[in-house]
Amino acid sequence: MLPTPFAPFRIRPGDPVPEAEALAARTLGSPLVVDPAEPSSGRLASIALARVATGSAADHEEACRDADGRVSGTVGHERACLHSAAHRARVVADCRAALAAGYAGVVLDRPDLVLGLGLFGAGFCASCQAVFQEGLRHEYGEQFEPFDYRRVASDELASAPGAVSFRKLHFGRDFWKFRLDSLADAVAAYVLPVRDTAREARRAFPIVGRFEQVGPAQFHAARLLDGAVLPLSPLPHHTGVAEARIWRAAIGRRLVAAQLPAAATAEQVARQASAIAATGVTVGLEEGERAAAVAPIRALLADHASRRDGRPFEHPVAECLVFYSPEADMWSSGLHRLEAEEVGEILSRLHVQWDVATGGSPLRPGTVLVLPQALGITPVEATAVTRFLEAGGKLLVLGEARAAGPGGRMFPPFLPEAKVGRQKAARAGQGALVALPPLVPFPSGGSIAAAPSSEPVERGLEALTGRGRRAVQVVSPTRLAVSAWRPPKRLDVHISSLTDGPVRGATLVISAEFAGSARRARFRGAGGVDEKIPLVPSAGEVAAVLPEFVGYGVLSLVP
Repeated sequence: MLPTPFAPFRIRPGDPVPEAEALAARTLGSPLVVDPAEPSSGRLASIALARVATGSAADHEEACRDADGRVSGTVGHERACLHSAAHRARVVADCRAALAAGYAGVVLDRPDLVLGLGLFGAGFCASCQAVFQEGLRHEYGEQFEPFDYRRVASDELASAPGAVSFRKLHFGRDFWKFRLDSLADAVAAYVLPVRDTAREARRAFPIVGRFEQVGPAQFHAARLLDGAVLPLSPLPHHTGVAEARIWRAAIGRRLVAAQLPAAATAEQVARQASAIAATGVTVGLEEGERAAAVAPIRALLADHASRRDGRPFEHPVAECLVFYSPEADMWSSGLHRLEAEEVGEILSRLHVQWDVATGGSPLRPGTVLVLPQALGITPVEATAVTRFLEAGGKLLVLGEARAAGPGGRMFPPFLPEAKVGRQKAARAGQGALVALPPLVPFPSGGSIAAAPSSEPVERGLEALTGRGRRAVQVVSPTRLAVSAWRPPKRLDVHISSLTDGPVRGATLVISAEFAGSARRARFRGAGGVDEKIPLVPSAGEVAAVLPEFVGYGVLSLVP
């Protein structure tokens, strides 16, 4: 079993093992990740995960090819083909060798490495093209005749005056979807034989993935694993809270840790770890001063998880649901996810309790559903949103919302027409709809220059819900983010400081709907703060004056 909190600590080749092991113990970095090729790593096998170089090719036979027929990657850093039989066999053999050597599990290191080369950087080797052509035959019928797709792509690339997207390339949508789907296919091919072997050996053998990028392909692949490490590189005006919530929703109940940029300072890492801790996501793969900076947060998360049977982040309080669709993420080239992150950051700044809804999530009519630039959601998802609205739901739409077919070709808009920017909700069936311009312009290039104004979103929410009492209100001279969760017979409000230095004079005002009859609460903060505090009741709410703390804390009530 993987530990909670999940904060992997890698002992790198050449590191003195005793010193690294001691640092991991002091900073609660667990599980250990080691390289089996290092002779000194053997004594840690029973408690460590073995790193398996999954994204790199061992030789040219395992490497993929680009549109020009060259080996994908650079010399000495060739990237593995996700359909290569030799590569799959090598990864499975390495995992089985780790199992036989007594390791506690394995980390598939950067299996998505080849996807970072873009549309034309990989997918043109014989193995990939055989699978792609078979997929086209299945999609378009037996009469489909195979053709030289590499020549089509290279000719298009040579003749285009600028960048070529999958939208302009012949069969480009099919090829891009094939490329992204290949990652989950490959991970399944690695994992299933290894799990069969572990089952025969009657051993628990967790398989974790460390990914190079974040996107729908990585989310789909992570659902096949026991845990995932994803890179978190928030925009300057982001806290990382929205990204972390999307990760949790997209990969289900798997454990997830964030890897922060190498250039971040210890203070920045501590601030980032405080922000995302309230979502149940930890920071992993840290060492030295940065690991020491996040140790108090890990200690508090570990203590809190032990008090909640290891499941403290399963029942969020949600006044709003932000819809996320992996299909829309793919067909919008990440625009849908970036818009979801922007609106999530705005809701957090407004201290609105929110969560992420996916295609399989229940859409409760009592909440406000936010649809952020939903270009390319599936017809099933579009039907679920329409039924939610017709049943009396409240919908806030940012930008355009359109479903797409299996090949990514857009259908007409599926929602009733509403005047964009109107500050009054339009009736739609039994529900209400507010349409707003998008927060992120197209094309965005994966980022925007500055934080968009929160005023349109705030006014849109007021048009749908009125000026009712919020679940949690914050009065503080320090900028805070709050996230409320409801484990059995409890209400936990997680508080993250978004600035450096101690938090003083902060007060939380909690609606009686969630606080119930509670008159006392317990506050535990990173660094050892542990105090019982009285709750001051008033009409329909209670107030809690928080003690001084640094970084991150949890206020627990028994309603």
